[in-house]
Amino acid sequence: MIIAMSFVFLEDIAFVANVNNFTVFVTFIVINAVLISLRYKKPQIARPFRVPISLGKLAVLPVLGILFNLLMLIQLETRVMAIGLGLGGLGALAALISMRYIKSDDPQRKGE
Repeated sequence: MIIAMSFVFLEDIAFVANVNNFTVFVTFIVINAVLISLRYKKPQIARPFRVPISLGKLAVLPVLGILFNLLMLIQLETRVMAIGLGLGGLGALAALISMRYIKSDDPQRKGE
C-alpha cells in the first residue's frame, strides 16, 4: 500500500498506468500458460468449463492470449518493465516470507 501511494508523487499518471499494464499483461500470460500446462500435466481433473477451439489437447485461445499479451508487453518502455519486474520481485519476496513465517492450518503444511 505504501509503495502504491508513493507513485502519487511521480506526477506522471501515464507511467503509473503503464506499470499497471505491465503487471496485467504478465498476469494474463501466466494464467494462460497455466491453463495450457494443466491440460497436459493433469488431464484427469474435472473442470467446470471447457475452453473452446482446440487442436487435439492444445487449446488455441490461451495460445493466442499469450501471443497478444506478449505483443502488448513489448510496446512498453524498458523503464516501465524494469519497475514492473522490480515490484513483482518485491511481491514474490513478500509472499515467500509470509508463507515461511505465518502458520497455516493446512494439514499438508505440517512438516514444513
